[in-house]
Amino acid sequence: MKKLIFALAILVGFATTSFANEYKLDDQQVESLFENANDISFTSDDLASGLALNSAAAGEQTVVGYYLRLVFCGGIGLHRKYMGTDGEKVWWWYCCVPVAGGVTAFGDLIYPMIHGIDKYKNNGKKIVWLKGGI
Repeated sequence: MKKLIFALAILVGFATTSFANEYKLDDQQVESLFENANDISFTSDDLASGLALNSAAAGEQTVVGYYLRLVFCGGIGLHRKYMGTDGEKVWWWYCCVPVAGGVTAFGDLIYPMIHGIDKYKNNGKKIVWLKGGI
């Protein structure tokens, strides 16, 4: 087994060094590309006016923003903070009560697909999609 691993290591070493000689860097061409490049920079005013990820007016919640936060950070309740819920009231429900947080996050995924996200805006209840809410 040791001989096989050693042989593979040597094979990989030779393979990587053989490709290293094919790559050549032309410094003059790189410098000319930098000279002809356009400078693109954003200021905080540009981001506040709507060039941000959601491409909506500043402070406006969008369905895309809601679902991005739900999919990637739903386990910690970041999607609810985005919708205006006070994070200190809800975060422990998602983080510290794993089964309840998971079920709640799943409901937060399904309910807005059917009814929209308007019910989630500035709603302090832990489980928004229940009839009476909790």
